[in-house]
Amino acid sequence: MDKSEDAGITSKNPLLRKIAQLESAEKEKNKESKTQTATKLGIDLLREHIVEETVKNHPEATRESILQGMDDMGF
Repeated sequence: MDKSEDAGITSKNPLLRKIAQLESAEKEKNKESKTQTATKLGIDLLREHIVEETVKNHPEATRESILQGMDDMGF
C-alpha cells in the first residue's frame, strides 16, 4: 500500500475513506483474477457501490434509473 492509499484509508473524511476502501478492494479483485482490466477511478467505484446498495434496499429500482437519478442530481 502506498502513501496516498494509506492516507485515504486513515482519513477523517468518511467519503475519502470509502473511496480508498473501494479502490483497495478493486485492486485485490484484479490481482486475484489476474485479468488486465482498466482500473476504475474512485468516483466510478463509489457510484457503482451506491447503485449496488440502492438495489439491495429497493429491489424494484433499476441500475439505469439509479444512474439517471444520480446524473440528474449532478453526481
